[in-house]
Amino acid sequence: MKRTTAILCVCLFLLMVGVQATRTAEASPTDTGVTKALIQQILEAWSTMDTNKIAPFYSAAPENVFFDIDPMQYKGWSEWAKGSQHFFADLKSFKLRLAGEPTIHNHGNWAWATYLWHGDAVGKDGKTQTFDGRDTAIFQKVGDKWLTVHEHASLPIQTPAAANH
Repeated sequence: MKRTTAILCVCLFLLMVGVQATRTAEASPTDTGVTKALIQQILEAWSTMDTNKIAPFYSAAPENVFFDIDPMQYKGWSEWAKGSQHFFADLKSFKLRLAGEPTIHNHGNWAWATYLWHGDAVGKDGKTQTFDGRDTAIFQKVGDKWLTVHEHASLPIQTPAAANH
């Protein structure tokens, strides 16, 4: 039952994206859509730990939902920015980079991407952290910019069996 519900939700989401894409003007032939370079720019903006440099890559619509590692959910960019400032307050440095090739699907004024990333952080106490994560992002073209309207970032759970390999 859960699997059927999950499949139905994914199908409905893809249908909604397709319907919305047909309602909006198609991207111009010179627009390449979301690219690996754009995703790397977003990660580089996060690496600055300055939400003013990160914000231009995100839609400011308050109804957008962003799933993060902690807390689990933010509603709207302004809420996410506040949470990020709190997270960055304990850090001396924070660096994110792509770990491999992203998978990107461009469709008119919409795009979605999945990718793996690697992070390194140094706390103000000097302690270092390294971590690998995954991300799914949905983009919408607004004017001449591609903005993130939804993002789901997560870290894989380390199970005892996985840790032994």
